[in-house]
Amino acid sequence: MLQIIKDKPLPPDGRGGGMTKYGVANLMEVGDCVIVENYNQAKGLRYHFKGSGKKCTTRKLPEGGIGVWRTE
Repeated sequence: MLQIIKDKPLPPDGRGGGMTKYGVANLMEVGDCVIVENYNQAKGLRYHFKGSGKKCTTRKLPEGGIGVWRTE
């Protein structure tokens, strides 16, 4: 049976200093680019941008990896 606990404080999320895995998106300005290793990382970064109301685009790079550019 589930029990409801009232007024239990929420512990810190353990991500350190409030910086999320894709927190770099918060620091990027329009025109900035980061290079990630694979499609899953690019997809995660794209979702982070979308969730924060910013826009980005991705391109596969000839030298390897995927570039993610902030566009708005």
